[in-house]
This record gives sequence, structure tokens and C-alpha cells, in this order.
Amino acid sequence: MLFDPYVNLKKENPKSLLVINEAGLVFFSFKFDKDSEVKEHLIAAFLSAINSFSQDAFLASGFIQSINHSDYTISMKQYKNLSFYYIYEGEAPRAIYKIDSCIEFFKKSLPNLLELSLNPIIPEVILDESQSEELRKLFL
Repeated sequence: MLFDPYVNLKKENPKSLLVINEAGLVFFSFKFDKDSEVKEHLIAAFLSAINSFSQDAFLASGFIQSINHSDYTISMKQYKNLSFYYIYEGEAPRAIYKIDSCIEFFKKSLPNLLELSLNPIIPEVILDESQSEELRKLFL
């Protein structure tokens, strides 16, 4: 019998998805649980600061890939001038794959996504109901 390293993982419980522009502002947020206590704008400021700090302090290029705290994990991926953050409880060995799928979803659904994100007066992106359901399915 083959060993399955994922058999004993804690069930993944998606909490939130954030997309932050290079100014550190929330460009898009999506709560998987409407009662979620995740404070997106506070998290966005913290994550932007920690990424800038790590690049300056360690003279490193690139991007922090994940942060764990208590039962929460934040998996991260950068796409051009946008930072994608997936916040969840439990374990999600496919978190980066899910973020990649999300990036493809945005490229298909909002082809001018990058141009929109550069404009500081554009409000947060809002998806219609069918787009929201399609995004939810990528993570559940």
C-alpha cells in the first residue's frame, strides 16, 4: 500500500481571498464565509509591510510564500503589480495552485485587471453573482 502524506491533514477551511495593489491597498476581497472575522484592510497593510521589510532586510528579491499563525495560514503569490493572498484554516497543500487558478480566472473575467489596479481612484473590484460562484468553486 502506498503512503498518502495528505491523509491526516486538517480539513481546509477557506476564509478570505485578498488582492492588493502595489500601493498596499485592497483591490479585491472575497469572504468565503460571510460571518468571517477577517479584517481585510488591516491584513493588507500588514502583509504589504512584511513583504517590503523582508525584501529590504534580507536584500532578497521575491515574495514571502506563506505565513502561519495559530490555525490560520496565508498563502501568497505575486502576479505583476498585484499580490494575491489566500487565507484559510487547516492545511491546503494545493493553495498556490488555487491562487494560480484564481489569477487565470481574473485574467479571463477582467482582462484589463492590471490597468485597473494601477489607477488609485478605482474602487475595489466587485464580481457579479455568477463570477462569485465560479471563484468560490476554485477554492472549495
